[in-house]
Amino acid sequence: MASVFKRGGKSAPKGAVWMVSWFDVENERWATATGYPDKELSLAMGRRLENESAARREGWSDKIREHSLKSIAEPLAEYIQHLRVTGAKGSYLEQLEQRIQRLLTEAKVARLLDLDAPKIEAALLRLKTSRGFEKNIRLLSPTTRNEYATSICGFCTWAHSNQRIAHDMLAAVGRVDESNADAVHPRRALNVDELSAWLDAASRRPEIELLTVRTGVNKGKLLAKVRPALLERARALGCQRRHAYLVTIWTGLRRSELEALEWRDVFLEAEFPHIKLREAATKSRRGDHIALHPQVVEELLIHRPADAKPTDRVLKDVPSMKVLKADLKFAGIDYGNSNDGYADLHAQRKTLNTLLAANKVDSRTRQSQLRHTDPRLTENTYFDHQLFLAPQAEQINRVPSIPSMSSRYVTAKAADTEQNRAQLAHETPGSEGHLPSRPVTEQKAVGDVNGEWVTTENIVFSTENVTERHDPASCDTGSFGKRVKGVEPSTFTLAT
Repeated sequence: MASVFKRGGKSAPKGAVWMVSWFDVENERWATATGYPDKELSLAMGRRLENESAARREGWSDKIREHSLKSIAEPLAEYIQHLRVTGAKGSYLEQLEQRIQRLLTEAKVARLLDLDAPKIEAALLRLKTSRGFEKNIRLLSPTTRNEYATSICGFCTWAHSNQRIAHDMLAAVGRVDESNADAVHPRRALNVDELSAWLDAASRRPEIELLTVRTGVNKGKLLAKVRPALLERARALGCQRRHAYLVTIWTGLRRSELEALEWRDVFLEAEFPHIKLREAATKSRRGDHIALHPQVVEELLIHRPADAKPTDRVLKDVPSMKVLKADLKFAGIDYGNSNDGYADLHAQRKTLNTLLAANKVDSRTRQSQLRHTDPRLTENTYFDHQLFLAPQAEQINRVPSIPSMSSRYVTAKAADTEQNRAQLAHETPGSEGHLPSRPVTEQKAVGDVNGEWVTTENIVFSTENVTERHDPASCDTGSFGKRVKGVEPSTFTLAT
Protein backbone atom coordinates (compact mmCIF):
# COMPACT_ATOMS: atom_id res chain seq x y z
CA MET A 1 0.00 0.00 0.00
CA ALA A 2 1.28 3.47 -0.87
CA SER A 3 2.64 5.74 1.81
CA VAL A 4 4.11 9.24 1.98
CA PHE A 5 7.00 10.85 3.85
CA LYS A 6 9.11 14.00 3.80
CA ARG A 7 12.85 14.02 3.38
CA GLY A 8 14.43 15.16 6.63
CA GLY A 9 11.48 14.02 8.70
CA LYS A 10 10.25 16.56 11.22
CA SER A 11 13.07 18.91 10.36
CA ALA A 12 11.81 19.28 6.78
CA PRO A 13 11.00 22.90 5.90
CA LYS A 14 7.41 24.01 5.79
CA GLY A 15 5.85 23.54 2.36
CA ALA A 16 8.27 20.80 1.28
CA VAL A 17 6.81 18.23 -1.09
CA TRP A 18 5.85 14.75 0.07
CA MET A 19 7.69 11.71 -1.27
CA VAL A 20 5.50 8.79 -2.37
CA SER A 21 6.51 5.20 -1.72
CA TRP A 22 4.50 2.73 -3.78
CA PHE A 23 4.76 -0.91 -4.81
CA ASP A 24 5.43 -1.59 -8.50
CA VAL A 25 3.34 -4.73 -9.06
CA GLU A 26 4.58 -5.17 -12.62
CA ASN A 27 8.25 -5.33 -11.61
CA GLU A 28 7.60 -6.58 -8.05
CA ARG A 29 9.61 -3.91 -6.26
CA TRP A 30 9.12 -0.76 -4.21
CA ALA A 31 9.53 2.55 -5.97
CA THR A 32 9.68 6.20 -4.95
CA ALA A 33 8.20 9.22 -6.67
CA THR A 34 8.00 12.93 -5.92
CA GLY A 35 4.54 13.96 -4.82
CA TYR A 36 2.91 17.29 -3.99
CA PRO A 37 3.00 19.70 -1.03
CA ASP A 38 -0.48 18.37 -0.19
CA LYS A 39 -0.41 15.05 1.68
CA GLU A 40 -3.75 13.72 0.40
CA LEU A 41 -2.87 14.43 -3.23
CA SER A 42 0.43 12.63 -2.75
CA LEU A 43 -1.32 9.57 -1.30
CA ALA A 44 -3.80 9.58 -4.18
CA MET A 45 -0.87 9.69 -6.58
CA GLY A 46 0.72 6.65 -4.90
CA ARG A 47 -2.50 4.64 -5.14
CA ARG A 48 -2.90 5.58 -8.79
CA LEU A 49 0.64 4.45 -9.59
CA GLU A 50 0.00 1.12 -7.91
CA ASN A 51 -3.27 0.60 -9.78
CA GLU A 52 -1.65 1.44 -13.11
CA SER A 53 1.20 -0.97 -12.39
CA ALA A 54 -1.29 -3.74 -11.64
CA ALA A 55 -3.27 -2.95 -14.80
CA ARG A 56 -0.12 -3.16 -16.93
CA ARG A 57 0.69 -6.54 -15.43
CA GLU A 58 -2.76 -7.80 -16.42
CA GLY A 59 -2.63 -6.21 -19.87
CA TRP A 60 -5.29 -3.56 -19.16
CA SER A 61 -3.03 -0.52 -19.28
CA ASP A 62 -3.97 2.75 -21.05
CA LYS A 63 -1.09 3.15 -23.51
CA ILE A 64 -2.27 6.55 -24.74
CA ARG A 65 -2.23 8.03 -21.26
CA GLU A 66 1.18 6.59 -20.52
CA HIS A 67 2.66 8.06 -23.68
CA SER A 68 1.09 11.46 -23.06
CA LEU A 69 2.70 11.63 -19.61
CA LYS A 70 6.23 10.92 -20.85
CA SER A 71 8.80 13.61 -21.58
CA ILE A 72 8.11 15.10 -25.00
CA ALA A 73 11.72 14.53 -26.06
CA GLU A 74 11.03 10.81 -26.52
CA PRO A 75 8.08 11.07 -28.97
CA LEU A 76 9.86 13.91 -30.80
CA ALA A 77 12.87 11.67 -31.41
CA GLU A 78 10.51 8.96 -32.69
CA TYR A 79 8.87 11.48 -35.05
CA ILE A 80 12.22 12.55 -36.52
CA GLN A 81 13.16 8.90 -36.99
CA HIS A 82 9.83 8.29 -38.75
CA LEU A 83 10.52 11.15 -41.19
CA ARG A 84 14.04 9.86 -41.84
CA VAL A 85 12.59 6.46 -42.78
CA THR A 86 10.20 8.13 -45.24
CA GLY A 87 13.14 9.72 -47.08
CA ALA A 88 13.48 13.19 -45.52
CA LYS A 89 16.97 14.67 -45.83
CA GLY A 90 19.30 15.54 -42.98
CA SER A 91 19.29 19.31 -43.45
CA TYR A 92 15.49 19.44 -43.51
CA LEU A 93 15.20 17.22 -40.41
CA GLU A 94 17.73 19.33 -38.55
CA GLN A 95 15.81 22.53 -39.30
CA LEU A 96 12.46 20.89 -38.46
CA GLU A 97 13.64 19.57 -35.10
CA GLN A 98 15.17 22.94 -34.25
CA ARG A 99 11.89 24.74 -34.96
CA ILE A 100 9.82 22.33 -32.89
CA GLN A 101 12.28 22.50 -29.98
CA ARG A 102 12.26 26.32 -30.02
CA LEU A 103 8.48 26.42 -30.03
CA LEU A 104 8.14 23.83 -27.25
CA THR A 105 10.65 25.70 -25.09
CA GLU A 106 8.91 29.04 -25.64
CA ALA A 107 5.50 27.50 -24.84
CA LYS A 108 6.94 25.61 -21.82
CA VAL A 109 5.64 22.26 -23.02
CA ALA A 110 7.35 19.31 -21.30
CA ARG A 111 4.89 16.50 -22.14
CA LEU A 112 2.51 15.65 -24.95
CA LEU A 113 -0.29 16.21 -22.48
CA ASP A 114 0.78 19.85 -22.16
CA LEU A 115 0.23 20.63 -25.84
CA ASP A 116 -2.50 23.25 -26.27
CA ALA A 117 -3.48 25.37 -29.28
CA PRO A 118 -3.76 28.77 -27.48
CA LYS A 119 -0.43 28.15 -25.74
CA ILE A 120 1.31 27.39 -29.05
CA GLU A 121 -0.29 30.41 -30.78
CA ALA A 122 0.92 32.71 -28.00
CA ALA A 123 4.43 31.29 -28.32
CA LEU A 124 4.38 31.89 -32.10
CA LEU A 125 3.66 35.57 -31.49
CA ARG A 126 6.56 35.87 -29.02
CA LEU A 127 9.26 34.09 -31.01
CA LYS A 128 11.98 36.25 -32.52
CA THR A 129 14.65 35.53 -35.09
CA SER A 130 17.49 37.20 -37.00
CA ARG A 131 17.93 37.28 -40.76
CA GLY A 132 21.31 35.64 -41.34
CA PHE A 133 23.93 38.22 -42.29
CA GLU A 134 21.73 41.18 -41.30
CA LYS A 135 21.67 40.22 -37.59
CA ASN A 136 18.47 42.18 -37.03
CA ILE A 137 16.41 40.64 -34.24
CA ARG A 138 12.71 40.83 -35.09
CA LEU A 139 9.48 38.91 -34.68
CA LEU A 140 8.77 36.05 -37.04
CA SER A 141 7.43 37.02 -40.43
CA PRO A 142 3.98 35.68 -41.41
CA THR A 143 5.56 33.09 -43.71
CA THR A 144 8.02 31.86 -41.07
CA ARG A 145 5.27 31.78 -38.46
CA ASN A 146 3.21 29.54 -40.72
CA GLU A 147 6.22 27.27 -41.23
CA TYR A 148 6.68 26.92 -37.47
CA ALA A 149 2.97 26.18 -37.05
CA THR A 150 3.08 23.57 -39.81
CA SER A 151 6.08 21.87 -38.18
CA ILE A 152 4.53 21.56 -34.72
CA CYS A 153 1.11 20.58 -36.11
CA GLY A 154 2.70 17.83 -38.20
CA PHE A 155 4.32 16.43 -35.07
CA CYS A 156 1.01 16.52 -33.17
CA THR A 157 -0.84 14.83 -36.05
CA TRP A 158 1.75 12.05 -36.10
CA ALA A 159 1.40 11.58 -32.32
CA HIS A 160 -2.37 11.25 -32.68
CA SER A 161 -2.10 8.80 -35.58
CA ASN A 162 0.31 6.64 -33.58
CA GLN A 163 -1.86 6.65 -30.45
CA ARG A 164 0.49 8.80 -28.41
CA ILE A 165 -2.35 11.20 -27.60
CA ALA A 166 -6.12 10.76 -27.52
CA HIS A 167 -6.85 13.58 -29.98
CA ASP A 168 -5.06 16.22 -32.04
CA MET A 169 -4.80 19.16 -29.63
CA LEU A 170 -3.30 21.51 -32.25
CA ALA A 171 -5.91 21.06 -34.97
CA ALA A 172 -7.26 24.54 -34.19
CA VAL A 173 -3.92 26.38 -34.48
CA GLY A 174 -4.48 29.33 -36.82
CA ARG A 175 -2.44 30.36 -39.84
CA VAL A 176 -1.57 33.81 -41.18
CA ASP A 177 -3.03 34.91 -44.51
CA GLU A 178 0.23 35.48 -46.37
CA SER A 179 -1.49 37.12 -49.36
CA ASN A 180 -2.28 40.23 -47.30
CA ALA A 181 1.02 40.32 -45.40
CA ASP A 182 3.86 42.66 -46.29
CA ALA A 183 7.15 41.04 -47.25
CA VAL A 184 9.74 41.30 -44.48
CA HIS A 185 12.64 41.19 -46.96
CA PRO A 186 11.29 42.46 -50.31
CA ARG A 187 13.50 42.14 -53.38
CA ARG A 188 13.90 44.23 -56.50
CA ALA A 189 15.10 43.48 -60.00
CA LEU A 190 18.01 45.16 -61.77
CA ASN A 191 17.64 46.73 -65.21
CA VAL A 192 19.98 46.01 -68.12
CA ASP A 193 22.21 49.03 -67.46
CA GLU A 194 22.61 48.05 -63.82
CA LEU A 195 23.41 44.46 -64.79
CA SER A 196 26.15 45.62 -67.17
CA ALA A 197 27.65 47.92 -64.54
CA TRP A 198 27.47 45.19 -61.89
CA LEU A 199 29.24 42.58 -64.04
CA ASP A 200 31.91 45.08 -65.05
CA ALA A 201 32.50 46.14 -61.45
CA ALA A 202 32.76 42.53 -60.27
CA SER A 203 35.52 41.79 -62.78
CA ARG A 204 37.55 44.98 -62.10
CA ARG A 205 37.16 45.54 -58.34
CA PRO A 206 39.74 43.00 -57.01
CA GLU A 207 42.51 44.43 -59.20
CA ILE A 208 41.60 48.07 -58.52
CA GLU A 209 41.50 47.50 -54.77
CA LEU A 210 45.04 46.08 -54.90
CA LEU A 211 46.34 49.04 -56.90
CA THR A 212 44.61 51.71 -54.78
CA VAL A 213 46.84 53.58 -52.33
CA ARG A 214 45.15 53.77 -48.92
CA THR A 215 47.22 56.43 -47.13
CA GLY A 216 49.57 59.31 -47.84
CA VAL A 217 49.62 62.00 -50.49
CA ASN A 218 48.64 59.49 -53.18
CA LYS A 219 45.64 58.23 -51.27
CA GLY A 220 42.96 56.99 -53.63
CA LYS A 221 45.25 56.75 -56.66
CA LEU A 222 46.07 53.54 -58.53
CA LEU A 223 49.79 53.74 -57.80
CA ALA A 224 50.35 50.88 -55.36
CA LYS A 225 53.22 48.54 -56.14
CA VAL A 226 51.83 45.01 -56.43
CA ARG A 227 53.62 41.85 -57.49
CA PRO A 228 52.51 40.58 -60.92
CA ALA A 229 51.46 37.25 -59.44
CA LEU A 230 49.05 39.00 -57.05
CA LEU A 231 47.63 41.11 -59.85
CA GLU A 232 47.05 38.02 -61.96
CA ARG A 233 45.31 36.32 -59.05
CA ALA A 234 43.09 39.39 -58.53
CA ARG A 235 42.13 39.45 -62.22
CA ALA A 236 41.25 35.74 -62.07
CA LEU A 237 39.14 36.33 -58.96
CA GLY A 238 37.23 39.15 -60.66
CA CYS A 239 36.64 37.00 -63.73
CA GLN A 240 35.42 34.18 -61.49
CA ARG A 241 32.93 36.45 -59.70
CA ARG A 242 31.61 37.87 -62.96
CA HIS A 243 31.16 34.31 -64.24
CA ALA A 244 29.18 33.33 -61.12
CA TYR A 245 26.92 36.39 -61.39
CA LEU A 246 26.23 35.80 -65.09
CA VAL A 247 25.27 32.16 -64.50
CA THR A 248 23.03 33.27 -61.64
CA ILE A 249 21.24 35.88 -63.77
CA TRP A 250 20.51 33.64 -66.77
CA THR A 251 19.64 30.43 -64.88
CA GLY A 252 17.71 31.85 -61.91
CA LEU A 253 19.26 29.21 -59.63
CA ARG A 254 19.25 29.65 -55.87
CA ARG A 255 22.50 29.89 -53.91
CA SER A 256 22.38 26.30 -52.68
CA GLU A 257 21.60 25.08 -56.20
CA LEU A 258 24.51 27.07 -57.64
CA GLU A 259 26.87 25.58 -55.07
CA ALA A 260 25.67 22.04 -55.88
CA LEU A 261 25.78 22.46 -59.69
CA GLU A 262 28.17 19.96 -61.31
CA TRP A 263 29.40 19.55 -64.89
CA ARG A 264 27.38 16.36 -65.29
CA ASP A 265 24.26 18.54 -64.91
CA VAL A 266 25.23 20.84 -67.83
CA PHE A 267 24.66 19.82 -71.47
CA LEU A 268 26.37 22.44 -73.62
CA GLU A 269 26.77 20.33 -76.79
CA ALA A 270 23.10 19.29 -76.97
CA GLU A 271 20.82 20.53 -79.75
CA PHE A 272 19.25 22.83 -77.16
CA PRO A 273 21.87 23.58 -74.47
CA HIS A 274 20.32 23.13 -71.05
CA ILE A 275 20.83 22.17 -67.41
CA LYS A 276 19.27 19.00 -65.99
CA LEU A 277 19.07 19.51 -62.24
CA ARG A 278 19.44 16.59 -59.87
CA GLU A 279 16.45 16.09 -57.58
CA ALA A 280 18.62 15.92 -54.46
CA ALA A 281 20.26 19.27 -55.30
CA THR A 282 17.08 21.37 -55.63
CA LYS A 283 14.81 22.99 -53.10
CA SER A 284 11.65 21.35 -54.48
CA ARG A 285 13.32 17.94 -55.00
CA ARG A 286 12.44 17.97 -58.72
CA GLY A 287 14.75 17.25 -61.63
CA ASP A 288 13.80 20.26 -63.75
CA HIS A 289 15.32 21.36 -67.07
CA ILE A 290 16.60 24.91 -67.62
CA ALA A 291 17.26 26.26 -71.12
CA LEU A 292 20.53 28.17 -71.47
CA HIS A 293 20.90 31.54 -73.19
CA PRO A 294 23.70 31.73 -75.83
CA GLN A 295 25.60 34.23 -73.67
CA VAL A 296 25.79 31.88 -70.69
CA VAL A 297 26.59 28.91 -72.97
CA GLU A 298 29.62 30.79 -74.30
CA GLU A 299 30.59 31.76 -70.76
CA LEU A 300 30.41 28.16 -69.52
CA LEU A 301 32.43 26.86 -72.47
CA ILE A 302 35.19 29.37 -71.72
CA HIS A 303 35.35 28.49 -68.03
CA ARG A 304 35.03 24.71 -68.36
CA PRO A 305 38.45 23.14 -67.70
CA ALA A 306 39.74 20.70 -70.29
CA ASP A 307 40.18 18.03 -67.61
CA ALA A 308 36.87 18.72 -65.83
CA LYS A 309 35.32 15.65 -64.21
CA PRO A 310 31.55 15.08 -64.28
CA THR A 311 31.33 15.52 -60.51
CA ASP A 312 33.41 18.73 -60.43
CA ARG A 313 31.57 21.87 -59.42
CA VAL A 314 30.72 24.35 -62.16
CA LEU A 315 31.33 27.36 -59.91
CA LYS A 316 34.41 27.29 -57.73
CA ASP A 317 32.83 29.76 -55.36
CA VAL A 318 29.55 31.67 -55.12
CA PRO A 319 30.20 35.24 -53.90
CA SER A 320 29.06 35.90 -50.36
CA MET A 321 26.60 38.64 -49.47
CA LYS A 322 29.47 40.81 -48.24
CA VAL A 323 31.23 40.52 -51.60
CA LEU A 324 27.99 41.07 -53.55
CA LYS A 325 27.17 44.26 -51.65
CA ALA A 326 30.70 45.54 -52.21
CA ASP A 327 30.44 44.84 -55.95
CA LEU A 328 27.11 46.66 -56.16
CA LYS A 329 28.52 49.65 -54.29
CA PHE A 330 31.57 49.74 -56.57
CA ALA A 331 29.21 49.80 -59.57
CA GLY A 332 27.23 52.69 -58.07
CA ILE A 333 24.13 50.55 -57.52
CA ASP A 334 22.13 50.90 -54.32
CA TYR A 335 21.72 47.58 -52.52
CA GLY A 336 18.21 48.64 -51.53
CA ASN A 337 15.95 49.09 -48.53
CA SER A 338 12.76 47.70 -47.05
CA ASN A 339 10.60 50.00 -49.19
CA ASP A 340 12.15 49.57 -52.65
CA GLY A 341 13.47 46.04 -52.11
CA TYR A 342 16.94 44.51 -51.90
CA ALA A 343 19.11 43.48 -54.84
CA ASP A 344 20.60 40.36 -53.25
CA LEU A 345 21.52 37.13 -55.03
CA HIS A 346 18.04 35.62 -54.76
CA ALA A 347 16.58 38.82 -56.27
CA GLN A 348 18.17 37.83 -59.59
CA ARG A 349 15.31 35.37 -60.04
CA LYS A 350 13.07 38.43 -60.18
CA THR A 351 15.57 40.12 -62.49
CA LEU A 352 15.44 37.17 -64.90
CA ASN A 353 11.64 37.05 -64.93
CA THR A 354 11.28 40.80 -65.52
CA LEU A 355 13.99 40.78 -68.19
CA LEU A 356 12.24 37.98 -70.08
CA ALA A 357 8.85 39.69 -69.79
CA ALA A 358 10.29 42.96 -71.10
CA ASN A 359 11.48 41.05 -74.18
CA LYS A 360 8.00 39.57 -74.77
CA VAL A 361 8.72 36.04 -73.51
CA ASP A 362 5.36 34.42 -72.73
CA SER A 363 4.34 33.60 -69.18
CA ARG A 364 4.45 29.81 -69.64
CA THR A 365 8.09 29.94 -70.74
CA ARG A 366 9.01 32.22 -67.84
CA GLN A 367 7.23 29.94 -65.37
CA SER A 368 9.16 26.94 -66.70
CA GLN A 369 12.49 28.78 -66.61
CA LEU A 370 11.95 29.77 -62.97
CA ARG A 371 10.60 26.27 -62.16
CA HIS A 372 7.40 27.52 -60.55
CA THR A 373 4.44 25.19 -60.09
CA ASP A 374 2.06 28.11 -59.52
CA PRO A 375 1.86 30.84 -62.21
CA ARG A 376 0.95 33.36 -59.52
CA LEU A 377 4.52 33.14 -58.23
CA THR A 378 5.81 34.05 -61.68
CA GLU A 379 3.39 36.92 -62.28
CA ASN A 380 3.31 38.40 -58.78
CA THR A 381 5.98 37.33 -56.29
CA TYR A 382 8.90 37.16 -58.74
CA PHE A 383 7.87 40.07 -60.95
CA ASP A 384 9.09 43.66 -60.59
CA HIS A 385 6.12 45.75 -61.74
CA GLN A 386 7.97 49.04 -61.24
CA LEU A 387 10.86 48.03 -63.49
CA PHE A 388 8.42 46.68 -66.08
CA LEU A 389 6.71 50.08 -66.38
CA ALA A 390 8.92 51.21 -69.30
CA PRO A 391 8.23 48.23 -71.63
CA GLN A 392 4.61 48.27 -70.48
CA ALA A 393 4.24 51.93 -71.48
CA GLU A 394 6.04 51.27 -74.77
CA GLN A 395 3.58 48.58 -75.76
CA ILE A 396 0.60 50.65 -74.61
CA ASN A 397 1.78 53.53 -76.80
CA ARG A 398 1.73 51.27 -79.87
CA VAL A 399 -2.04 50.87 -79.66
CA PRO A 400 -3.81 53.17 -82.21
CA SER A 401 -5.84 56.05 -80.87
CA ILE A 402 -9.64 55.96 -80.91
CA PRO A 403 -10.96 57.95 -83.95
CA SER A 404 -13.00 61.02 -82.99
CA MET A 405 -16.10 62.53 -84.67
CA SER A 406 -15.61 65.96 -86.33
CA SER A 407 -18.24 68.73 -86.05
CA ARG A 408 -17.13 70.80 -89.07
CA TYR A 409 -19.96 69.56 -91.31
CA VAL A 410 -22.62 68.84 -88.72
CA THR A 411 -25.26 71.59 -88.66
CA ALA A 412 -27.52 70.48 -85.83
CA LYS A 413 -28.68 67.40 -83.97
CA ALA A 414 -31.99 65.82 -84.82
CA ALA A 415 -33.28 66.36 -81.31
CA ASP A 416 -32.55 70.08 -81.46
CA THR A 417 -34.35 70.38 -84.82
CA GLU A 418 -37.48 68.69 -83.55
CA GLN A 419 -37.54 70.83 -80.42
CA ASN A 420 -37.25 74.05 -82.41
CA ARG A 421 -40.17 73.06 -84.62
CA ALA A 422 -42.26 72.15 -81.61
CA GLN A 423 -41.82 75.64 -80.25
CA LEU A 424 -42.66 77.22 -83.60
CA ALA A 425 -45.90 75.26 -83.67
CA HIS A 426 -47.20 77.29 -80.73
CA GLU A 427 -45.93 80.63 -81.89
CA THR A 428 -46.83 80.51 -85.63
CA PRO A 429 -50.43 79.99 -86.78
CA GLY A 430 -50.93 77.11 -89.14
CA SER A 431 -53.27 74.42 -90.16
CA GLU A 432 -54.87 73.05 -87.03
CA GLY A 433 -52.29 74.82 -84.88
CA HIS A 434 -49.17 72.94 -86.01
CA LEU A 435 -46.63 72.91 -88.82
CA PRO A 436 -47.30 70.52 -91.63
CA SER A 437 -45.10 67.46 -91.82
CA ARG A 438 -42.41 67.70 -94.50
CA PRO A 439 -39.12 65.98 -95.14
CA VAL A 440 -35.89 67.75 -94.40
CA THR A 441 -32.75 66.76 -96.28
CA GLU A 442 -29.32 67.55 -94.87
CA GLN A 443 -25.79 66.46 -95.57
CA LYS A 444 -23.95 65.49 -92.36
CA ALA A 445 -20.41 64.28 -91.91
CA VAL A 446 -20.23 60.92 -90.18
CA GLY A 447 -16.58 60.73 -89.33
CA ASP A 448 -12.96 60.64 -90.34
CA VAL A 449 -12.01 57.14 -91.44
CA ASN A 450 -8.45 56.48 -92.58
CA GLY A 451 -7.88 60.17 -93.21
CA GLU A 452 -10.89 60.56 -95.59
CA TRP A 453 -14.26 62.15 -94.89
CA VAL A 454 -17.21 59.79 -95.19
CA THR A 455 -20.62 61.51 -95.64
CA THR A 456 -24.20 60.38 -95.98
CA GLU A 457 -26.64 62.14 -98.27
CA ASN A 458 -30.39 62.49 -98.17
CA ILE A 459 -30.66 61.81 -94.46
CA VAL A 460 -34.37 62.49 -93.79
CA PHE A 461 -35.62 63.97 -90.55
CA SER A 462 -39.43 64.38 -90.24
CA THR A 463 -42.01 65.25 -87.66
CA GLU A 464 -44.87 62.84 -87.66
CA ASN A 465 -48.49 63.96 -87.28
CA VAL A 466 -48.46 63.92 -83.55
CA THR A 467 -52.14 64.85 -83.37
CA GLU A 468 -52.92 61.20 -84.00
CA ARG A 469 -51.29 60.27 -80.67
CA HIS A 470 -52.70 63.17 -78.63
CA ASP A 471 -53.95 62.06 -75.23
CA PRO A 472 -57.48 63.45 -74.63
CA ALA A 473 -56.99 63.20 -70.89
CA SER A 474 -53.96 65.46 -71.00
CA CYS A 475 -54.29 68.99 -69.64
CA ASP A 476 -51.97 70.25 -72.38
CA THR A 477 -53.60 71.94 -75.35
CA GLY A 478 -52.34 72.03 -78.83
CA SER A 479 -51.41 69.24 -81.11
CA PHE A 480 -48.23 68.12 -79.20
CA GLY A 481 -48.63 65.58 -76.37
CA LYS A 482 -45.61 66.92 -74.45
CA ARG A 483 -45.02 70.31 -72.88
CA VAL A 484 -42.58 72.45 -74.77
CA LYS A 485 -39.89 74.22 -72.78
CA GLY A 486 -40.43 78.02 -72.67
CA VAL A 487 -44.07 77.92 -73.89
CA GLU A 488 -46.95 78.01 -71.42
CA PRO A 489 -49.91 75.98 -72.78
CA SER A 490 -53.52 77.09 -72.28
CA THR A 491 -55.42 75.40 -69.49
CA PHE A 492 -59.06 74.23 -69.58
CA THR A 493 -61.07 75.46 -66.57
CA LEU A 494 -64.72 75.73 -65.43
CA ALA A 495 -64.17 79.11 -63.78
CA THR A 496 -66.25 81.97 -65.19
